Amino acid sequence: MAITRYNHHPDIFLTMIANPKWSKISSALLPHQTTVDRPDLVARVFELKRKALMKEIDKNKVFGQKVAHVYTIELQKCGLPHMHVLFFLIGQDKIRTCAQVDKLVCAEFPNPEDDPELFETVKSCMLHGPCGVRNPHSTCMENGKCTKRYPRAFSETTTMDENGYPIYCHRNDGKVYIVRGQEVDNRDVMPYNPHLSKMFNCHINVEVCAGRRCVKYIHKYIYKGHDQATMVLGLVNEIKQYLDGRYIEPPEAVWQIFRHHMHEEVPTVTRLALHLSGMHRVNYNPRESLEDIIARAAIEKSTLTGLFSWYASNPDSTTFTYQEFPQYFVWDKKNNVWTPRKSGYESGE
Repeated sequence: MAITRYNHHPDIFLTMIANPKWSKISSALLPHQTTVDRPDLVARVFELKRKALMKEIDKNKVFGQKVAHVYTIELQKCGLPHMHVLFFLIGQDKIRTCAQVDKLVCAEFPNPEDDPELFETVKSCMLHGPCGVRNPHSTCMENGKCTKRYPRAFSETTTMDENGYPIYCHRNDGKVYIVRGQEVDNRDVMPYNPHLSKMFNCHINVEVCAGRRCVKYIHKYIYKGHDQATMVLGLVNEIKQYLDGRYIEPPEAVWQIFRHHMHEEVPTVTRLALHLSGMHRVNYNPRESLEDIIARAAIEKSTLTGLFSWYASNPDSTTFTYQEFPQYFVWDKKNNVWTPRKSGYESGE
């Protein structure tokens, strides 16, 4: 929320899912092996693809000038690793018009004759379902309706709804294709960026977001806690009948072993240590005497008291709020003082 406060609402919500048909994965499998047998291989390749995607967006400015991003990696049971990421753009690149949406996002089949490679990627990775009457038993179906609202209605142009969210262009061009034994058309295509989909050949869903609800959605994966399983151990124990155990699947175990990041926020968010007077946290060695610990604690500064000391020593300096201060100063951990920032910036919380 600190990044959202500083950069206003995010502009792009992107989801990237590993493709088990990537050549770097399929070529390394032994005979009779599948991707389920090699979670280590899938994790390494997906991390390389993730880095390449972020580099492409940063250096080549696929969506424009990016100033911040937040991503979270999710590893579902018996599934492939995928990334949810929010991108914050700046200035004239912030998405406000339908023309900007059409420039970055497409929700239709490309022409198979003009770009057969992109067409195959969209056909295999960017279709929802089929669901509805074509497949009433699809996992997205609830009470006879698709929870994701597919297939979408035909629309000749991209428009914005009352909340500022785009209704993507799904033109009725009369073209129908057969996927998994069912007829599909433009109404079944999920939004994507043609450049990224063609470059990475996997599911990369690109949604233009004009509100803050997606911030809550992406951080849900951080704070929801670990997957758990309930186990009954032996006979009924009157004191403790059930034991909650953390559920860790092989892909997540491998991801953690390789020490790949599960979450990242750019820029860094600095939180000043709020505390009452004389109640700040103190680190000490158990071998130290109590007198030495108390004496050091009396003069030791926290990031909050360091802020007060800065303004006490520089009464004529520019006044910044609690949230603005880390953008202009860096905390010197060795000397426990704030020093003016020389490069970069951080967001205060």
